[in-house]
Amino acid sequence: MILPHMATIAMLATLSITTGGCLRPDKPAAPAGPASACNAAVLGNPMGQPVSDAMVERWRVHSGARTVRIVRAGMIVTTEFNGGRLTVDVDDAGRASRVACG
Repeated sequence: MILPHMATIAMLATLSITTGGCLRPDKPAAPAGPASACNAAVLGNPMGQPVSDAMVERWRVHSGARTVRIVRAGMIVTTEFNGGRLTVDVDDAGRASRVACG
């Protein structure tokens, strides 16, 4: 015999499972477009160049990126892709080891 409270728990569990796919985010995703585009290929080969604030700003403007993320050796970073961001990996000597969008 199912106790009344057990039936309620089972019904709520079923309801939460069946409606889970109907949830929508609070904010819709921003549409991708030219304003969020980044093109690191236009930078040529900046690997090995010293990384300074002025150099990073030039790379940002030239690549069309809206933001820049500097990643130093051993640093923990998130892995989400951001098409409007220029990511600059910097080695222990303070030189660019990788420059890419994302």
